[in-house]
Amino acid sequence: ASPRYLDRGALGTPSVALSHATREALRVADVLKDMLAASAHGFATEDRGAGKPVARMDDTVDGLHRAIHAYLAALPAEALSDEEAGRARRIQGFVIALEQAADVLARDLAQHAAKRQRRGLVLAREGQGMLDSVHAALGAQLTLAVTVFLSDDLDAARQLVAAKEKLRETERAAAARVVASPSPSAAAAR
Repeated sequence: ASPRYLDRGALGTPSVALSHATREALRVADVLKDMLAASAHGFATEDRGAGKPVARMDDTVDGLHRAIHAYLAALPAEALSDEEAGRARRIQGFVIALEQAADVLARDLAQHAAKRQRRGLVLAREGQGMLDSVHAALGAQLTLAVTVFLSDDLDAARQLVAAKEKLRETERAAAARVVASPSPSAAAAR
């Protein structure tokens, strides 16, 4: 998908251009949110094609990531105040983090779901519940990350760090407990 908000005509007015880049970065966050939902669906279904939307959305994130960086690089450095240069760096950092998260979703979670489907495995109810919890926690972290990005809210930043640690604990527990069993269709094929 092409960028919607990166107006080249605004590059001569850094404050406006940075607002456009911020809007496009928020669009990347929206795509990542959709990727999380598609990833959760991929684990909850036996549909082997369920991971394809995640891969397409990852391509969208990659393209928007490159476009935002190119747009910000086109800003005349001499026209930026210190505050504007800092804002440009924060936008770049935010978009890099979103792009990395999208890569993890596409590479790891979606591929695990596809592998599970190919092998005919069904998650135990407890395992599916844990995965649902992980996806919900990731969605909440994304919301907090957007809040921190938009407001530079120190309290929200602290909450985000705490939420990341809690998610790591949840992931460790899920990895230790998730047990897969053959799906009814795989068992019938034996």
